[in-house]
Amino acid sequence: MRTSLIGLTILSSLCPFPAGAQTPTISSVANAASMVTGAIAPGMVAVVNGANLGATPGKGCTASYPVPTTCNSATVLVNGKATPVSWAAPNTVTFQVPFAITGNTATVQVTSSQSGAPLTSAALTVPVAPIVPGLYTTTGTGTGLGYYYVGGGLFAQFSVAVQMGQTVVIYGTGFGATSPAVADGNPSPDSPLATCVANVTLTVGGLPATVQSASLETVDSPAHGAPGADQVVFTVPTGLTIPPTQTQATFPVVVTVGGVASSPVNLTVAAPIPTITSITPNPVPLSASPQTVLLNGSGFQNGAGLTVLVANTSGQTQLTAPNVTFVSSTQLSIQLTVGTVAGNWSVAVNNPDGAQSVAFDFTSSGSGPTATITSVVTTFGNEASQAAQIAQNTWVEVHGSNLAQTTTDWSSWDFAGKGLPTTLGGVSATVNGKPAAIYYVSPVQINVLTPLDTATGAVGVQLTTPYGQSAIKTVTETQTSPAFLVIDAQGHVAARHADYSLLGPSSLSSPGYTFTPAVPGETVLLYATGFGQTSPAISNQLTGLGSLPALPSVTIGGTPAAVPGAGLSGPGLYQLNVTVPAGTPNGDISLLASYNGASTQANVVITVQH
Repeated sequence: MRTSLIGLTILSSLCPFPAGAQTPTISSVANAASMVTGAIAPGMVAVVNGANLGATPGKGCTASYPVPTTCNSATVLVNGKATPVSWAAPNTVTFQVPFAITGNTATVQVTSSQSGAPLTSAALTVPVAPIVPGLYTTTGTGTGLGYYYVGGGLFAQFSVAVQMGQTVVIYGTGFGATSPAVADGNPSPDSPLATCVANVTLTVGGLPATVQSASLETVDSPAHGAPGADQVVFTVPTGLTIPPTQTQATFPVVVTVGGVASSPVNLTVAAPIPTITSITPNPVPLSASPQTVLLNGSGFQNGAGLTVLVANTSGQTQLTAPNVTFVSSTQLSIQLTVGTVAGNWSVAVNNPDGAQSVAFDFTSSGSGPTATITSVVTTFGNEASQAAQIAQNTWVEVHGSNLAQTTTDWSSWDFAGKGLPTTLGGVSATVNGKPAAIYYVSPVQINVLTPLDTATGAVGVQLTTPYGQSAIKTVTETQTSPAFLVIDAQGHVAARHADYSLLGPSSLSSPGYTFTPAVPGETVLLYATGFGQTSPAISNQLTGLGSLPALPSVTIGGTPAAVPGAGLSGPGLYQLNVTVPAGTPNGDISLLASYNGASTQANVVITVQH
C-alpha cells in the first residue's frame, strides 16, 4: 500500500515513552512537506517536534472534515487558539496553521491530556510569513524524490517515472491564502477550486513548466493529504535531456509562490518512448513465408539492441537484425511470417536504451467466425446478480461467442501515451456508436467501460474483430445503474479501511494480502460502478475524478449508514465513504445503496466484527 501525505510526516513518530504524567516539550516547528524549521504561513501544514506530545501509538484524525482540534490526546495552540490536528504521536504532532494568523511572529504550544489532567508545554515563538512553500517527498524528509501523482490505470500511481508532456500533480504546503477561502480543517471543494491567491510557477530541471492550476488539495484527491496541503497540476516540459544510455533521469522541481521558491525535490522522467502509429500493410496478408512489414511512428533508435517483439495467441517472438532494419527515427522495416490462419497480433519496439513502445494491435487477413453477442450486463464481480441495463462510465460485460481469438487483459504498455485502450487483442467495441475502453477479452466475454454519454433508452453495442463486425445488440442505457463490486461468489463487497488496508473476512487472507472486518462506527471505503457523471462533469475517463452531485443512501443490515463522501476515484470506479452504524452485529451483513432512483444488487455483504 502506498504512503499517504500524512504518513510522510510521521516516519519517526512511533517511539514509546514511559508512562506517567509528563509535561510536553517542543524542540522545533517545521513545514510538514520540506521539513525546514523556521517560519509558518497561513493555512500551512506544520509539524511540532518534541517529547510527550501525543499518546502511543501514533494516530491520524482525518477520517472526516473538519479535522478535529484534539487528536490522540494532543491539542496544538497557535497564539493560544486550538487549531486542526491531523496526526499525533509522542514526539510529533501535525497541525494546520490558521488561515487567519497575522503578525510577524506567533507562539506554538501543545497541550497533552493523555495522563488525564491536561499539561501544556512552554510556548515556542516562531516567525510568520505570508508564504513558506515546501514540497512533499516520498521519504518524508523534504529531500529526494518528490511526492506526485500520475493518472493511468484503475488505481493511482505515485512518484513513478513520467513522460515529457505528461500531466502531473505534485503536492506541497505553505502556499498561503486561497480564493475562495476555505475554513480551517477542510480540503478544497472540487468546485469552486480554492486556488492560490499568489502567482505560482514551477520549473523542472530549470525549464519552465505549464501550470494548469495551483490550489489547496481537493476533497477527492488521491493523495488524501491533511487539510492545508496544496497541489500544483502541471505539464512536464519537453526539452529535458536524458543521456542516451539511460532509460530515465531525475530532475529538480522547484515551485515558486509569490516570488518565494521552495527547496528542490526530484522528478523522475523517462526517456521518450518509441511510438508505433501504423503498420503497412494492415491487415497483413496471410503467408507461410516472411514478408516485409513497415512500422511507422516516432522515437525509433538505431544501434545494437534494437529489437521488435511480435505476439499472437501462439506466443511471442523477438525479432533482431537482419529481420529488423532501421530506416529512420519514424520507420522500421521487419520481416514477419504471419502464417496461413487469420488472427490478432501485437507488435512493440524496444530501443537500444531499453525504452519500449506501447503495443500496437493489428491483424492478419483471412476469414473466420463472426462474433455473436448474447447479452450485455453491468459488471458486479459475480455471476449471481447482474443488471440488464447499463449506464455511462460503467463497467459492463459483453457475453457471447467468438468474441476474441485470445484471452488477455490490459497491461501497462496498453496505456503509455494513448490513454485508455480501445483495442485489445484485436477487438474493439462501440456503445451507442462511441468507442469504448476495453479491459479484458476472451472468446466468450469482453469487459468494456461504457463511454461518457447523455443518451438514455435503447442503444446499440457492437464488437469489431479480425473477422468483421458483430450484429448490433440493443440494450437499455440509463444515466445510472449502480452496482457494488464484489470479490467472491459469496458477495463480499470490494472495500478498504480508511488506512487503505483490505476489508473483508479474515478467511480471504493470503500471503501479502491481509483482510480484516469492519468495526461499528468505522468509516470504510466501498467500491462500485454505475453511479454516472460527477459534479463538475468529467470529460476524460482516464484522468477524471470528482464528487457525485448527490450522496447515495446506504443501509447496512437495513440500518441507514452515514455517507460522508462519494465520488469517482478511477476509470469507472466509484468510491463511497460509509460509516458502519454503531449497532451493527457481527457477521456478513447485507449492504444496499440507492442513488438516482435505482438500487445496487441484492446479496452483497460487508463483514463486521466488534
